Amino acid sequence: LYVNLQGRNDWTSTLESGNNTIFYPSASVSFIPTEAIEGLRNNSAINYLKLRLGYGTSAGYPPPYQTRNTLSTSTNDFVSAAGSTLNTNSVSTRLGNPDLRPELHKELEGGVEARFLNNRISIDLSAYNKVSSDLIIDLDLDPATGFTRTTVNAAQITNDGIELGLGIVP
Repeated sequence: LYVNLQGRNDWTSTLESGNNTIFYPSASVSFIPTEAIEGLRNNSAINYLKLRLGYGTSAGYPPPYQTRNTLSTSTNDFVSAAGSTLNTNSVSTRLGNPDLRPELHKELEGGVEARFLNNRISIDLSAYNKVSSDLIIDLDLDPATGFTRTTVNAAQITNDGIELGLGIVP
């Protein structure tokens, strides 16, 4: 029986203080009956059997400059016939969101690994469920606000699946 526990804390400079850190844990357990149960050891029909279950989390972060309004500087935008140079400043059309938070991804996975008939047939079966919340997305704004878009935490997506690997040695 194997048990693994992990914890991770990340800090990012792309989010404001107070929203720029997140802790995400993970845990897994696996059991190998062919090693633990005397009657399954040295068995020619079932050579290896492993049962596993895991839960993990991770985070996603926005690119820089999503939390504050920015000013752009452009040099040498125009040079007059007399040689005078014109530099310009402009305000970004993106509205900064100081309340932006990291995305959180949570996944639960269970599976079975097995080898049979003197390791000639192998199976690896996994089922998983992944939920990603507080996804960071761009949101279009009415240009009458002075901005055309902002970045928000506004979406959640779920992904379920089954994976099967089959190996055969002739």
